[in-house]
Amino acid sequence: MNNDEMEATLLENGFTPKDIAHMQKLIRRGVEKGNTETTLLSFVPLLKHRFYNVFSIFLLIIAVFFLNIYFKYPMSTASFISNIIVTLVGLCCTYHIGALPLSYKSYRYCQKKRS
Repeated sequence: MNNDEMEATLLENGFTPKDIAHMQKLIRRGVEKGNTETTLLSFVPLLKHRFYNVFSIFLLIIAVFFLNIYFKYPMSTASFISNIIVTLVGLCCTYHIGALPLSYKSYRYCQKKRS
């Protein structure tokens, strides 16, 4: 399957042209670093595995938030607010750096393709 066919398949399965352009940008960045074997067909499963990693980090950040509240129960207001701020910043950074929506779409596409 060539890139044009793969783009059409991805567009049919919930990806937007903006998502595909972002994926092409990531592939070009890898080509500049010397990885010339990456195509859309091989990049989608990589994004699926990234979804597992990013989702695990999300759960870890949320678990640390709740464990921090549990073990520091009589917590001052300032400490509680700073805990919330750090958690939200961590979640936002993970969301943007991990490209969670794109990796979720890849995960969903691979699951649909498998069944």
